Formats: sequence, structure tokens, C-alpha cells
Amino acid sequence: MLKILHFPDPFLLIPTVTVAQFDQGLVAYINEMIVTMDLCKALGLAANQCGDPRRVCVSRYRGYRNGLSCIWVNPRIVSRADKVSGPEGCLSFPGMDLTVERSATITVQYQDERGGPHQETLRARETFMAIILQHEIDHLDGRVFIDPSTAT
Repeated sequence: MLKILHFPDPFLLIPTVTVAQFDQGLVAYINEMIVTMDLCKALGLAANQCGDPRRVCVSRYRGYRNGLSCIWVNPRIVSRADKVSGPEGCLSFPGMDLTVERSATITVQYQDERGGPHQETLRARETFMAIILQHEIDHLDGRVFIDPSTAT
């Protein structure tokens, strides 16, 4: 299991770097992230929450892709629409829950663990993954959910 950094660790506030090398080392690290996320009973995990500077996050939600692990390498939100608010928690803030405003619909571009490009539109009213992914991308951008600028 990977170590989870807790706020106010300054590493959590540093934007991550684009992944350029897609190799077995990346795949192995992603697998460690998935194991850590599952052991922590979390819905998502960003690499920088574990002290890794790469732009990678993983997620899992029972109502999305049949509950399979999702891998998001170099994810970027390219469009947003509408707003929705709801409670969120975070492994880097143990025991803290906040109500956060997010975009209700996002379109995200990302790569898989082999570097293959993808684009997907997620709607919060259809799947909570739209909220989870925004939370994780905020981490990758060096923002945490207590920061008012995370409300998009």
C-alpha cells in the first residue's frame, strides 16, 4: 500500500507533470494506486496524494463501467456545464467532509496506461464519476477541496 500524504503537506499543492513515458513502471505504479485506493475504501486517488509527481489518477464507482477500476493518465477537462453541489471527503483530509460545488457535466480528454487517447463526457445526474474525476483532477492541478477555487 502506498503512503497517503495529508494536508498541509506542500507536495499536495504542486501541479503534477505530464506523463510522457508509458512503460511497465507506469503500469506497476497504477496497479499500486488501485490497491491503495481499494484498501482505503476510497472512490479515487491522485498520484500526488502518494508523493508521485505524475499526472495520473485512478477511480472506481459501482455505478460506472460496472464498478471496474478507471485509469486516467494526463486527464484534462475540456468543457464544463451547469453546477451541482454535494458532500465530498478526501484521503488527504481524514475525517473531513465538505459541501463542494462542481460542474454538473464535464468532457475530459485523457490517455490510458498504454498512451491511447480518449475523450468522454460525464454527467453528475447519470454517474457520480463526474464529481470524483473533478476532485482527482483538482489534486493533479495542485488544488485541494478546502480551497474555494476548486468550485468550478
